[in-house]
Amino acid sequence: MTLKNMWERSKLRLFWQTRPLISILILGLFFRLLAVVFSSGFAMQDDHFLIIETPWAWSHGYAYNNWLPWDQDTAIPKAQGHSLFYPTLHYLYFETCNFLGVENPKLQMLGVRLLHGLLSLLIVLFSYKITLKLSNQKVANVVGISLALSWAMPFFGVRNLVEMVCIPPLLYGLWLLIKRDFKANWKIYLLAGFWFGIAFSVRLQLAVFYVAFGFCLLLLKQWKGSIALFFGFLIGAFLSQGIIDWYLWGYPFAELIEYINYNSSDAMFDYGGTWQWYKYIIVLTFFSIPIVGLFWLFGTITVAKKYFYLFIPLLIFTLFHTMYPNQQERFIFPMIPIFVILGAIGWNNYRSKSVFWHKKPKIWPWIFGISFTLNLILLIAASTYATKQAKVNSAYYFYEKQKNTPLVIMQEDSFGSDRFYEGSCALFTKFYTGNGQIYSFTINSLAERKAWEKNGKNPDFILLNGGLRLDQRLDYFFQFYPQMEIRALYESSAIDQFLHYMNPKNKNEMVTVVKTNFKPN
Repeated sequence: MTLKNMWERSKLRLFWQTRPLISILILGLFFRLLAVVFSSGFAMQDDHFLIIETPWAWSHGYAYNNWLPWDQDTAIPKAQGHSLFYPTLHYLYFETCNFLGVENPKLQMLGVRLLHGLLSLLIVLFSYKITLKLSNQKVANVVGISLALSWAMPFFGVRNLVEMVCIPPLLYGLWLLIKRDFKANWKIYLLAGFWFGIAFSVRLQLAVFYVAFGFCLLLLKQWKGSIALFFGFLIGAFLSQGIIDWYLWGYPFAELIEYINYNSSDAMFDYGGTWQWYKYIIVLTFFSIPIVGLFWLFGTITVAKKYFYLFIPLLIFTLFHTMYPNQQERFIFPMIPIFVILGAIGWNNYRSKSVFWHKKPKIWPWIFGISFTLNLILLIAASTYATKQAKVNSAYYFYEKQKNTPLVIMQEDSFGSDRFYEGSCALFTKFYTGNGQIYSFTINSLAERKAWEKNGKNPDFILLNGGLRLDQRLDYFFQFYPQMEIRALYESSAIDQFLHYMNPKNKNEMVTVVKTNFKPN
């Protein structure tokens, strides 16, 4: 009996045919749980040091980024331009952990990844429902499977990325309106606007999408709906962000105002990054399903007129980030589900009417099969990829060995003229030490090293980042601390090393933990 015959007679096939959405969600849940357990660490700087490190510090009674007015050593404290809604949710989570006695940082992050993984399943759910409404069961299945099993979605879905967390409320707001063909009463528009406001408080750049979407509603002649949507948005944004700012700064949306001021400053428009007009096209096509994403790009264009209320906001949002000087791949993540929905619908419609594809019916299954095989390989690798492990484990060393002990820790980067990118030692994560009594500082250059020689603090431990000239660096510190000893050496994973090799800005290097054994006179 062939595999095809076994599948046709199996109960799994019957379950798939009768409950496709449940089947898709189960598949998505499996790989997200895989990422929850095995894909520990943090992907980028912002998803940890802004979203985890800061609220954890609050829960332990000390300041980290000095975001709060009482932590700023200035006569007139000011907002720092960060929406505090999402970090505040993490603060409440860490306070709950403290109340329950869960203090192990790795266990705390396991819970964080689990909550985010479950939340990311809503992306699959709402995208499926929107597609089913706009197209048919076959295309809805494709969209659901793609977002459930896209190689990037489980990995990024369990991260603390505002670009991912904002997607479920955004899609839910869209679903409330698309479900009713935009002919809903004002209460539904108000509710949709409320969820738009929640998503906005997580990711402020969604304002660009909303402006374009509001314009499309006017084209649909939904005047009353547009007004209700706007007021719903204000309510959602005020309850999730405005009240917090009002309490902290004396007026609502203080952080938003400072965010706009900062991002419209000359410094941001003089940003020295390389402008790449194609960056976000690559992200949308590759981070959805590799290879197939290119066909979906074509499909998206073919339905631009029919589904203009999704296409125009997608286009404007993409163009905005393309033209903005600071380009980072994750900025376009909120548009991936919309791209997949439009792309899958458009490509299916085009292929069903194409003479070529009717004459060559076997080509597309082969393309899709190769694409999904490649995606599956990347999916397994990404879902089990523990990121920044050298950084995490070198900090966790102090949780295991020096718990609740006041310490001074110095980091030294493997700086030098032969490095592509110098002067930016990876930040030290106090969170994984579980210890709020640690003082840390870094040496990023020869000038900083000389300054430290003159009047720097004597550390209890030194963390040497990277293996470049490690022996020379050890010899250098030995002259100051002749009793020092290497306590641990943490290697980066193979993927971490590869990513660092491809781009040295990715601080994924090995870390050597050295105890100075310094004893003051």
